[in-house]
Amino acid sequence: MTTPNPTLPNPELYIDHEAKNQPYTPPKARFSLLVQSAHTLSDARGIAVYGFVHGKINRGEKVYIIDPQGNVYTAAVSAIKVEETKTVSSAKNQQVQLHIDHLNDNPAPGKLAVLSSHAPLSELSATTIPANYYLKGLLNDYTLLHQDPYYVGILIYALCHAHYLVPVEVANAPLNVQNVPENVAKSVNITFLSLKNQEGTRSDFPLFTDMDAFSQWKKVLGVKTLPKTMTVKFSHIASFTAQNKDGLLIDPFGPMSFPMPYDFVQKITDLPEYKQEFAPGDEAEPPTEDQSAK
Repeated sequence: MTTPNPTLPNPELYIDHEAKNQPYTPPKARFSLLVQSAHTLSDARGIAVYGFVHGKINRGEKVYIIDPQGNVYTAAVSAIKVEETKTVSSAKNQQVQLHIDHLNDNPAPGKLAVLSSHAPLSELSATTIPANYYLKGLLNDYTLLHQDPYYVGILIYALCHAHYLVPVEVANAPLNVQNVPENVAKSVNITFLSLKNQEGTRSDFPLFTDMDAFSQWKKVLGVKTLPKTMTVKFSHIASFTAQNKDGLLIDPFGPMSFPMPYDFVQKITDLPEYKQEFAPGDEAEPPTEDQSAK
């Protein structure tokens, strides 16, 4: 483990996971389904969506629909079918067809929308623990869909717009991080941690999508306490990779680890769309399926 690239932010911008007062931790999703396809039911009263449900979903459940543009709305599961025609009351970790209704005036979910048991957080800061229900829904089906250009485009867009927990080392930390005098704040040194591969030839910055993934740190590394963390945007941590040609590693301890080698990170950050958005200017839009096919 190394500790490159120190920064000097205000000490209120980190989370001490061993402190008594902890920030709100979003719950782990009980189920998640990435929509592979969808169509209107013959009675025009609902929508049928197809995909693999991760976790367990029950008939009658309320679901949150998160589309690739980040819109969130609710619906209800009116029926569950497995093996194409078999109607069941619940399904767990299998391919399903869900009938959903109570969409009200909201649009029907399309390809690569995520159905989740929980809604994403509306606001995030450096001391907010993220959940990333949409990104995790995408990553769950990476093995199945990684050759689909539209999926890859949406995945890269989601990766670049997510917030992540990153472990940090804090030197000269004050006993109380609230109302820290300015002279004390200036002496606080926050350093981003990185993980070396087994051969010790490469370092990657670990990014954690939620508290569940981060909590594996103690078990895997055999330590008694969790390091402090900050919640940062992708663009913040990606900017550090050039110094030592480090890569990024999303959820290194599972459940779905996603490596981003240095060359891959550079290809993303060199995209005109990326430069346009993360420089002053208008935000970029996620790609459409037609654009991805070009």
